[in-house]
Amino acid sequence: MKKFHKRQLFLGGLVAALCCVLYLTGVYHFYQAEEASVSQKPLPVYSVEIPEKKAALGINCAWDDKDIGIILETLRKKNVKATFFLVGSFCRHYPQAVKQIADEGHELASHSNTHPDMAKLSQEEILKQLWDSQEAIHNACGQTVHLFRSPSGSYNDLVVKTVRNEGWEIVQWDNDTLDWKGCEAPALIENGTKNLRNGSILLLHAGAKHTAEALPGLIDAIRSKGYELDTIGNLLLPEPYFCDHTGRQYTAGSRTN
Repeated sequence: MKKFHKRQLFLGGLVAALCCVLYLTGVYHFYQAEEASVSQKPLPVYSVEIPEKKAALGINCAWDDKDIGIILETLRKKNVKATFFLVGSFCRHYPQAVKQIADEGHELASHSNTHPDMAKLSQEEILKQLWDSQEAIHNACGQTVHLFRSPSGSYNDLVVKTVRNEGWEIVQWDNDTLDWKGCEAPALIENGTKNLRNGSILLLHAGAKHTAEALPGLIDAIRSKGYELDTIGNLLLPEPYFCDHTGRQYTAGSRTN
């Protein structure tokens, strides 16, 4: 009986040890998978993890001001506030347009000073693009800005780190309307709405061929899906946060799938 009892104890201990190993292995792999979901690279914010059905229009202004009045009229009639990413040279050429955008309560942000390929710049050149654009925007309307979108979506680790080290946030998009390709209004609306989710950020361009024409329908289509439109700044999460490998912004400590 004693031998049998000892064998039982031995087998029970072995099973317990095995369960412990399996448990710890599972925990290890769970946290390993969780860590892998967080980007190891410094990424811009492409979208935001929020519970509300909200999205934001991010409108780049780099070319000319010919449709700014029409775009602003649409936003006014639809009671929508958007985020305008302004190139410094645009502000210097069209200060009245910038002032009108600001006066109507839209969010202003930087799209660089001269629209270069940011990934090819030194840190000193990146800083100059940021602060020269800031100066141009301020001179046009009296505002300072702290959001930045890279021209043509081009960036590298140095760009992201430099922007954030200056206390700015760098923002991209997860819904490209492809208006810059000259697509017509129906296609533009479809492109801007087919992948909508909470915290989506759209890419549009003032001066593109069909953007002003498509904007009323785009706003209506977004709302028909149950989304409210807000500025990008109002969607962004406060520190501390992290971005996953897709650039989706999460509150620090939250878990991703």
